[in-house]
Amino acid sequence: MARKIKKTYRFILSFFATVVAGGSLAGCGMYGPPPRSYYTMNGRVIQENGEGISNIKVTISETKDSVYTSKDGSFSIVNKDLMGRDNITLEVEDLDGEENGGEFKSQRIKLNNFRDQEISIEMENKDEL
Repeated sequence: MARKIKKTYRFILSFFATVVAGGSLAGCGMYGPPPRSYYTMNGRVIQENGEGISNIKVTISETKDSVYTSKDGSFSIVNKDLMGRDNITLEVEDLDGEENGGEFKSQRIKLNNFRDQEISIEMENKDEL
């Protein structure tokens, strides 16, 4: 009887070991998952006088990742899906009207080699257009 229990125990253990090992490798391919790099884009949205603008929505068009600027107009976007891209487009929008000091015109800005630069975006007042 003890021999039969040991055999059953070994079978169950080897079965679970196979399932766990096979499940942890599923989808990884021969060399594991594809490499991912995280890019951080830092910038500031300002008025013509150099003063920062808060609550401006900044979106990477290609990935739809977006953030809102802080009180001093600064923003930071961390993105892992920009690998292999040298050019991107930013959409910059004032969604809250005059609550941040004025109404500003939305912009689409194309950036080349964006990885190693601090981005400064000057917004135009809608009144001046």
